Amino acid sequence: MLSKDHDDVSLFADSVGADELRPFTPGEMCRCEECLRANPPTRVTCLYCSAPLPAAETKVELAHPPQRRLERSQPAYNNILISDGRLKPEVIARLADFLQVENDDAARIFSLAGPLPLARVATREEAAQVQSRLAQFGLQSMIISDQDLGLATEPLRWRRIELSDEGLLGFQFAGAPPAALPWADLDLVLTARLQTKQIEVREKRRRGSSQPQIVDASETMSDDSVVDLYARGVPEGYRIRAGGFDFGCLGDRKQLLARDNFQALLAVIRERAPEAEHDNCFVDLRRGLDIGWPAEQQTVSRGLLRAGSRSHGTGEVLTTSNEKQFTRYSRLRYFLKHHPPSESR
Repeated sequence: MLSKDHDDVSLFADSVGADELRPFTPGEMCRCEECLRANPPTRVTCLYCSAPLPAAETKVELAHPPQRRLERSQPAYNNILISDGRLKPEVIARLADFLQVENDDAARIFSLAGPLPLARVATREEAAQVQSRLAQFGLQSMIISDQDLGLATEPLRWRRIELSDEGLLGFQFAGAPPAALPWADLDLVLTARLQTKQIEVREKRRRGSSQPQIVDASETMSDDSVVDLYARGVPEGYRIRAGGFDFGCLGDRKQLLARDNFQALLAVIRERAPEAEHDNCFVDLRRGLDIGWPAEQQTVSRGLLRAGSRSHGTGEVLTTSNEKQFTRYSRLRYFLKHHPPSESR
């Protein structure tokens, strides 16, 4: 059976991270002042009642980023590492242990310059604990909330645009008023490839068996080019996906294939807005983004599958997509452009 969203990990593992399963001596444990129960020194909130634990008792040197997975809609705080890609090998080794990843993977990830999310946690106290640990390594990091990134608002997707010497007009759908974006206001352009994988499974329960048997499975993948355009004062940005976009704005430059038209459109944007910053690092940074912002997975049940009057078992579809991951990275880049680390709170 494919796991449901709430079955990805056990109930116990949802509330207790891997670091909290390590053995600690009674003297290392931290007592909650509300419920008087002992907690692992890696926590900043009580495991049992969620009350804040005394800061003086929290052992920062023992802390690891919490391993539990937060709900997609749950507001959170993100620890963002600001790296120039020149970390020393001994620092990378300590980071690998801290993040519980392989040394070779850490070396590849941190050899790339760019902001990387190392943890996404539920409270600012937990984020501050992770930030303190990173500071012990001599690393600069920022705490940025999902609210700071504006993740409650989806990018405005344009299906068609009109080009002019002054700027462009973007249309979301037929009948909707266009949004104007002057070339002079365009200050950030991010490109990426969005990948979606679907695995569909059909199962049937045999008589006398407690476990269902997979009788059929299929896998499909899609790959689409995308560009996010940010204007000053428009933090949600505008998104263009090659699939389903009308490239009629290219005129004589329009070609047969969508991928060629997408590259031609990017060339026009570069010509008309030479001062805008262009970022195409998402593909290179994806392994690093997986640490704090893994690709999203969702399982949907198709219920009973029938052929005529007879049931042919049940079906489920598991979908994995990196679109939300790219949206987070895109919003992060816009936030850092207008709130540099030196100005962080």
